[in-house]
Amino acid sequence: MISQIIATIGTFFSDPLSASLLLGDVIATLAVGIGIVLETPENPTFRQKSAMALVVIGVIAETICSVWLFGHDAAIISKQQTTIIELETRLAGRVLTKPEYDAIQTLRGKIPGVLLVVEPHCPECLNFSSQIATAFDHAGIKVFANFPETMEGGGGGCVYKSPYSDLTYATLSRGGFSFHSCGDEALKIWRINSPLPVIGVAGDDALPYPVKPYLGPSGQTVP
Repeated sequence: MISQIIATIGTFFSDPLSASLLLGDVIATLAVGIGIVLETPENPTFRQKSAMALVVIGVIAETICSVWLFGHDAAIISKQQTTIIELETRLAGRVLTKPEYDAIQTLRGKIPGVLLVVEPHCPECLNFSSQIATAFDHAGIKVFANFPETMEGGGGGCVYKSPYSDLTYATLSRGGFSFHSCGDEALKIWRINSPLPVIGVAGDDALPYPVKPYLGPSGQTVP
C-alpha cells in the first residue's frame, strides 16, 4: 500500500497544477510554524517551550499527512480511471483491425462468396459483422446475411463446417480473429444449407480494446 502511494505521488507530481497545489500547502504550513517559532521569547518558560514543541510537531505531522492524503486521493482517482477504461473497453465492442482486414483481402478470388450468420438481438454483433462485411466487399467477395432468431450469444465468432470453411477459418485465424471452428449442427437447426463458407457472429463476453475499426485505406463503409 505504501509503495503504491509513493509511486502514485510520483505520477501526481508529473501534473504541474497538482504539484504546485501540494507544494504551496506544504510551504504555507511550514511558514506558519516558522513564524510561530520566531515569535518565541529568547528565554521561554516551560509553557512556551511546550507550546513551541507542539507547534513543531503539528507542522511536521500536518505536512506528512497532507502529502499522504494527496497521494492516497491520487491513488483512488487512478484506480477509478482504470475501472472506467475497463468498462469503456467492454462497452466499446469488437472492431476490425488492419491484420484482420488484410487477411480477408487474401481470400479475393478464392471463395465465391460468404454467408454471415449474425445474432439479431446483439447490437455489438451487428456492428462487428458490418465491419467484416465491409472487408469482404472490398475483396470483391459477395456477402449474404442470415439472422436466426434462436441464435444465442456467448460464442463470439464461429466458422461453421461448410464448403470452403477450412480455407476461410485458416485465413481468419492468421489474421488474428478469435473465431472457433464449428460443426454444422447449428446450421441444420437454422435450416441453413449454403454452398458458401458460413461465418457466425454472436455475443462475446470478453470484448477487446476500444479503437477505431479498420475499414480499408479509404475508410469506406458498406451502404
